[in-house]
Amino acid sequence: MFLESICPGQVNPQPHAIEAFVWKSIRYIIYATGSKVVIYADPAKLVQIISSTTLANDDQRELVTAVAGCPRSGRLAFACGSQIGIFQYSDTKSKVSLEKKSI
Repeated sequence: MFLESICPGQVNPQPHAIEAFVWKSIRYIIYATGSKVVIYADPAKLVQIISSTTLANDDQRELVTAVAGCPRSGRLAFACGSQIGIFQYSDTKSKVSLEKKSI
């Protein structure tokens, strides 16, 4: 099964627009599609979709050019234009989500 047949949206054409890593024994696939970052766990489980407007806290949607995941901490980073956002997993009320850590 190919990633394109499971995940919605076309991956942006930049060389660092897709990443796969393992954190806490779960394989994560993150990729940039347009102005969003899509996060999957073991390709069939959608974890979260983050918009680039979350990074800048404004209404401008910039193309996401790079994504990266850290297998030690589980942090995710993505770049939009000249800004880089770092996101940390939080586990609240038995729901796992990403929250902005810093810019």
